[in-house]
Amino acid sequence: MAMNYAGQAQGQLNRYTGSTLATLRYYFAVNQLYVLRKLRVIALPFRHKEWDRRLGEDGAPLPPKADVNAPDLYLPLMAYVTYILAYGFTLGAEGKFTSPDVLGAAGSSGLGVLVLETAMLKFGLYLRGAAVPVLDSVALSGYKFLGAVVTLAASRLCGSYGHWSALLICTLLLGTFVVKMLRAFARPAGFTPGFLTQGGRTARQDYLLWGVGALQFPWLWYLCRIPSSQP
Repeated sequence: MAMNYAGQAQGQLNRYTGSTLATLRYYFAVNQLYVLRKLRVIALPFRHKEWDRRLGEDGAPLPPKADVNAPDLYLPLMAYVTYILAYGFTLGAEGKFTSPDVLGAAGSSGLGVLVLETAMLKFGLYLRGAAVPVLDSVALSGYKFLGAVVTLAASRLCGSYGHWSALLICTLLLGTFVVKMLRAFARPAGFTPGFLTQGGRTARQDYLLWGVGALQFPWLWYLCRIPSSQP
């Protein structure tokens, strides 16, 4: 009996592990063309016209390498790692790199922002009646690290003027990208009644989405802040 129980437990673990790995493989199924096209969409969201996900013959969403509108985790992960390095480089260039612990602090701050915004995205999509996988929300939130890297680079190259200019531009582009992606996520499920959906529900839900887009500014400001020198 014990052997049977152990075998069943091992089988369930293998199925769970296999399912998890298959899910992660989907989000990392990218190629060079997808990366270039995705960066173009993020940098020029106003020019991108079609935001709906493409479906395969089986009705399942196509992987990122076959659909530029599919969320991925490759770009957010690479941007997150680059952000930590860029933050440390910026501190070092300004003589404020006191210890390697600042890299850990930057990484923790980034993860904190990611978790908090992911929860907000899930809540906002819930109010729109959309059942969206958590990793879709994680991916969408993670694209902001691209803006953080650009802002840190502009800050280093052009000083305070470049910092604030890049911060505002990245906020506008990322905010627009996030709102359009969220609308596409929510569209298939339609709307459901709720305390924010009674009377003019579409407008109110759009206000909620634009609020999420506007939050890109404080997120980026927080990620790119450089502590002042101690007297």
